[in-house]
Amino acid sequence: MPDLPKSVPRTAWYVYLYDGTEEYVTFADGLVEEIPPRTVAESGSWQFNFRHDPAGSRSYDPLEHTDRYERVVEIGRWAGRYVLREPLEAEPRYREQVPPGNPSLLVGLQPAYETPAGGVWGLVDGYDETNALPETGLTVTLDVTMLATTDDYETRDEVVADLSF
Repeated sequence: MPDLPKSVPRTAWYVYLYDGTEEYVTFADGLVEEIPPRTVAESGSWQFNFRHDPAGSRSYDPLEHTDRYERVVEIGRWAGRYVLREPLEAEPRYREQVPPGNPSLLVGLQPAYETPAGGVWGLVDGYDETNALPETGLTVTLDVTMLATTDDYETRDEVVADLSF
């Protein structure tokens, strides 16, 4: 698992990504709406915000809010390009249909704070950007079909090994 950014805001969410060559983690400053239901093989919308730090006082991540945002939005270009099989009485299996060397649609979303809901591993179905003032903050909504919880699988490699076909 990649190193987590240090001292993130209490409201932050870690976003685990794979860019086609390496796994990395960034974070969103917060989840705008409530946590979607965590139902395997169901899609939920996760609206994240990325805020500008005008004082430059953040020491937890060297990336500006725009860079962190772009890392997440980059996967939107390939959103929905996967096949999902839902066998009876078994966990769903998936296969991505993204050309090699491009970002993976498999993402991990995990709160940086304690919550009973916990995190999820899922596939990005779609995304939406709604940004009136990008200088101060950016918002992206990821539509994600849940495959498993982060309690079930700690790493991306475990998810790929168990659930891809």
